[in-house]
Amino acid sequence: MSRHLAGTRPPISPGRRRFAARVGLGVGAAGLATACTDRSAMGPAPDDESVLATPEASLTEPISPSTTTDSPAPTSTVTAPTPSAPGGIDEELVARILGVTWTVLANPATALDLSEVLTGTALEDVENQRQEWVINEWRQQGTAEIVSTELEPTDDPAVTRAHVCVDSADVSVVDAEGNVINDDIPAEETRSLMIVTFSLEGDQWRMSERQFPDDPRC
Repeated sequence: MSRHLAGTRPPISPGRRRFAARVGLGVGAAGLATACTDRSAMGPAPDDESVLATPEASLTEPISPSTTTDSPAPTSTVTAPTPSAPGGIDEELVARILGVTWTVLANPATALDLSEVLTGTALEDVENQRQEWVINEWRQQGTAEIVSTELEPTDDPAVTRAHVCVDSADVSVVDAEGNVINDDIPAEETRSLMIVTFSLEGDQWRMSERQFPDDPRC
């Protein structure tokens, strides 16, 4: 995946665009704009702003540092989840890293330092997306569930790839008025596949890249 600046985004594959409309992950304004329609007749959304995590590995301490959009510097460094075995990576660690990453979209105006759990293009991609959501005044509500995870070793022992099926049926993306902008997704399309790459840096696994197949169904 090529690196890019916040102001310029690479072409968005059909799978990436559809996944964003369902979950709000992996793409910013260019993807979710396709899911937006006129919601002027709708009332405000509920006040619930649940932190997005997975049932298998929900965060025991939700991240809630205070900041404003006028203060771009991160207010808190997110601690990396502890692996089940030192230096090892398994389905639980994958779920915890993704769960931590997804909390960014619950409150995009809060700038967090995710360098302990993300690296490379994944860190850049998530920060670019957070900034876009701040500009568009979007945020994510609800809880996504990881349905399955398949770990795929690579030729490099310090790199592991995971195929993760995510169910986003209970996830909503809302605008500043509380209108849901991804409520037109058919129920049969709420499960989507992510292909996530993890890199071992020192003794710590970090997510280094995330991809979305053209057909993300799983």
